[in-house]
Amino acid sequence: MMVRENQVTLRHFHWHKREDIIVRGGGNLAIELFHVDPARSAEAGGPFEISVNGMRRTMRSGERLILTPGESVCLEPIHAHRFYAEAGSGTALVGEVSMVNDDARDNCFLDDAIRFDPIDEDEEPEFLLAADCNRLFGGKDHA
Repeated sequence: MMVRENQVTLRHFHWHKREDIIVRGGGNLAIELFHVDPARSAEAGGPFEISVNGMRRTMRSGERLILTPGESVCLEPIHAHRFYAEAGSGTALVGEVSMVNDDARDNCFLDDAIRFDPIDEDEEPEFLLAADCNRLFGGKDHA
């Protein structure tokens, strides 16, 4: 991913997916981390442990972690996160190594955020996304 300064990924967590976020180069990545209660789909608060560069670290819910090029963090399903390139550091080149993501069922956005803005479909699609195939051809998921 190319993550620019002030380009904020909305606060979210995954019910199942674990992911390693690695800053490959460029600017620093700022990640705000939150401890969540998946059963309530809400922030739980309090301290929690996380793995940064392979070392366990205790964080407080809402605390910001700055990763420089070459550094990484392992996010567990109970770790909500919001990230962006740190101001003044430039665009960050970020890699993600993760479990398979079920985009329709494994993402929970907090703060009443929606995953995708509604689209007024006034043209026939030229290229289909997985959600389009399900919607148009009768699949189980109608994202």
